[in-house]
Amino acid sequence: MAIAPRLLPSELHYIIPLADQHGTKARIWEWDPELGRHTGHVERLSSDEIAALSDLYREISARDHGRLINQWHEQHQLKPGFIAATTWPVYGLLILFQQLGERGIAPFNDGEIRPHP
Repeated sequence: MAIAPRLLPSELHYIIPLADQHGTKARIWEWDPELGRHTGHVERLSSDEIAALSDLYREISARDHGRLINQWHEQHQLKPGFIAATTWPVYGLLILFQQLGERGIAPFNDGEIRPHP
C-alpha cells in the first residue's frame, strides 16, 4: 500500500517516495536463512539507498520538519479510521534514520531526527 498524500500535510509530501520505499520495511525484521537470524532493513540497504536517505535526512533537517513529522504522527496514529498505510511508513522512516544513526552513519548519527517515544 502507498501513502495517501491527502492524509499528510502538503509541506511533507517530499518525504513520501522514500517513506513509501523504506518506512514499513524499517519496522520489520525478516529471517535470513543464510545468516541464521532475523535482519533489519537497515542491514540490507545499498550505498545508493543510504545516499538517497542521507539527502532526505538533510532536507528534513534544513526545513526543520523532524518535529512536524513526529507531531503529525502523534496526532494521527490512534485516530479512528486513520489509515495505517500512511502513518506506519512515515514513522518507519524516522525509525530507519535512528537505526542508521545507531550504526554510526553520518548524518544520521547526529541524533537530530528521531522518532519520539
